[in-house]
Amino acid sequence: MQVAGIAGAARFEFRRRGRQYRRMAAPLSRRIAAALALVLAVPALAGCGVRLREASLSDRCGRLMQEAFPGGDVTVTTQEAVTPPTAGLAAAVVVVHGVRRNVAPGGVLQRELAVECRFDEGILIGFRWTQGPLR
Repeated sequence: MQVAGIAGAARFEFRRRGRQYRRMAAPLSRRIAAALALVLAVPALAGCGVRLREASLSDRCGRLMQEAFPGGDVTVTTQEAVTPPTAGLAAAVVVVHGVRRNVAPGGVLQRELAVECRFDEGILIGFRWTQGPLR
């Protein structure tokens, strides 16, 4: 900064040095690494909610049995899928058996459980307990 005065009037002049205000560019390797990280992160984040395989009807029925009896600590033991003879080709009946782990055998509460799920074209249309959960 220089001060130049002419007949009692002060005038300020600012001289800027080019190197002082110039932004430093990132090295080429750092820019390439950042671009590569972005290219790899975007597809990984885009596929976070994608499931590769849909759950089978018997898996869905077993999960439904566990959710229908919360706190029951149910372990699925067997799963069977059969086609009812009178229904169409898209209908299926799934029978799932399970055991409650937090109930002792021979106790007052029933330990063995079973449910029947009816599906039509993959849509649940019926659910019923065939064994248990209460006596």
